Amino acid sequence: MSDVQTSYDLQCRLPEVRDQGPRPTCLAFAVSDAHSAHRSTAEPFSVEYLFYHSVQLSHKDPRLGATVAHTRATLQARGQPVESDWPYAMVAPESLLGAWNDPTTTQSCYKRLSSETSADWGQIVGSLKDGKPVVAIVDLSPSFYFPVEGIIDIAANERATGIGRHAVLIVGAGKVDGQDALLIRNSWGPGWGIEGYAWMTWADASSFLLSMVLLGDDPDVLANTAAA
Repeated sequence: MSDVQTSYDLQCRLPEVRDQGPRPTCLAFAVSDAHSAHRSTAEPFSVEYLFYHSVQLSHKDPRLGATVAHTRATLQARGQPVESDWPYAMVAPESLLGAWNDPTTTQSCYKRLSSETSADWGQIVGSLKDGKPVVAIVDLSPSFYFPVEGIIDIAANERATGIGRHAVLIVGAGKVDGQDALLIRNSWGPGWGIEGYAWMTWADASSFLLSMVLLGDDPDVLANTAAA
């Protein structure tokens, strides 16, 4: 049993862990959950809305997922409604045509600025200290799929699987067996790790973290403040 000491844990600021199913929507889930924490709202934001408009902006096949750049641009320009305005569908649309359309019932949309930067321990901890989780883009490794007792234990000389990138949410920091570590929230349902969460040492994470996305202010609020 590993010795886990927690310094920061933002789980209480987030909605329940959800399962993205077979769709390539991990980034939309991670950004949506980070957005919920920023607005301190109990109801999750619509992943479907964010993913749909990100894909529309990129003009890509939705089966290929959405890019960080297009997801950030969508969050800033369009924002997101709450989940009940456009619930997530576990079955993926075959294309951008047909029944997959922005519903007319969408009410208020909430916007958010963001920035993408390289992974940095100091920045991550600083953001967590401020109550703001961090979206992380990672290369998957075999051990990532099967955390043991809530720990992602990367084997010696382990490499990425090469099947593509994945987005998760960093929601905590502390130490595992005396080593700096991060608490990760995944979008593979509560069966992954411990109720959807797992720890990973910074020594391991720093080898697989490709970049991170930090959410910022509401652009409409900033504009109104500047006008005043």
